[in-house]
Amino acid sequence: MTVKELLKMAAKAAGVEDKFIYIEDSDLDNGAWWNPLENDGDAFTLMVKMNMHIAVWKDCVDIGFDGYHLEEELITDGDAFAATRRAITRAAAVIGRLL
Repeated sequence: MTVKELLKMAAKAAGVEDKFIYIEDSDLDNGAWWNPLENDGDAFTLMVKMNMHIAVWKDCVDIGFDGYHLEEELITDGDAFAATRRAITRAAAVIGRLL
C-alpha cells in the first residue's frame, strides 16, 4: 500500500476522505494539509476520533481499538513519535479498508 493509499484509508475511517489534498472547510484542520504520518496534531485527532488506546514501549507501539490490535516496531531510527504516528495511521487505515 502506498503512503497516499494509507492516508486515504485512514481519512475514510475518520470521515475526512480526500484530505490528502488541500480542502477548505474540514472538520479536522479548517483547510490545511492533513497528514497524520507527519503531523502530531493530525495523528492525535485521528487517535481520539477513532477511540484508540496506545502504549508506547521501548521498541514498539501497541494500539488497540474496536477489537483490533496493532503493533508497530520502532523502525524509524528509534523515533517513537514517528512510529506512533505511523501506528495510528495504519490502525485507522485498517478500519477504512473495511468501510
